[in-house]
Amino acid sequence: MIYLKKLAFFTIALILFKCADAQKVTNIQPKLVGNNMEITYEIADADFNQRFKIELFVSTDGGKTYKGPMTLISDSKKEILAGVNTIVWDIFKDLTSLDMELFFDIQAEVIEQKIERSFFVQYSAGALVSSIDYITPIGFRLGMLGKTGWYVAGYFNSFANADYSFDGKSMESPVFYEFTKNDLYPRMVVTAGFTFQLNWQSYLYAGAGYGTKKYYSEIIELGGNDLTPQGNTWVNMSEFEESGIEIEAGTIFKFGKFSFSAGVSGFNFKQLGANAGIGVAF
Repeated sequence: MIYLKKLAFFTIALILFKCADAQKVTNIQPKLVGNNMEITYEIADADFNQRFKIELFVSTDGGKTYKGPMTLISDSKKEILAGVNTIVWDIFKDLTSLDMELFFDIQAEVIEQKIERSFFVQYSAGALVSSIDYITPIGFRLGMLGKTGWYVAGYFNSFANADYSFDGKSMESPVFYEFTKNDLYPRMVVTAGFTFQLNWQSYLYAGAGYGTKKYYSEIIELGGNDLTPQGNTWVNMSEFEESGIEIEAGTIFKFGKFSFSAGVSGFNFKQLGANAGIGVAF
């Protein structure tokens, strides 16, 4: 008769003097299949860059001493991923009888794959979802990707200057003018923040900075006794002008030398925005 106590002691090796005691084995499920023992287990709380080499040790004296490593039909030299895995033990390569109580000790050596840092630069664009006129098609995002990194970003849509300002009541000059039907919605955003690697292809970014939005209306200046057109210029409708804090968060995806990003932003904690980018990483 075989009595299988579903208890395993998970021993983690120290790699490069880094303690990896956060990982653990759960859901131990041994099952006798012919003359072999299939032992299913789950490795939890592992980092994405960690692989494992598994060895099985067995105790026949109630857990006082363990013998091994046992002979595995599955490749014990293979580096496996975290999650649910199965090892197959060739019982009679190591034991002559099964009329005993068995205790299992699964030991795993942690192999940490090196995370390479890479610089990325992207063309980016954005828009205020709550005010769709404020589109910023001129932009950039650049920084360093790694387990942790950094970035800076900026978005613009116009470099026009307004010669006059109108507060909704009066405009000091020119004396005579006429509004056209042309409008501009200048918008500028500058942010900086940090990147955090989620897995081999994706990264989270989060940051904050400064943003502005303005509303310009075009006028024709009129002069002379007959009020002839003197030229066109822009007026800043200052009652609609805003500036303040810009916050943003999103995801960067890297596939080989190409990178993509998508995220959301908030202007003054009340206006929702979105942005996206495409570029290279090297």
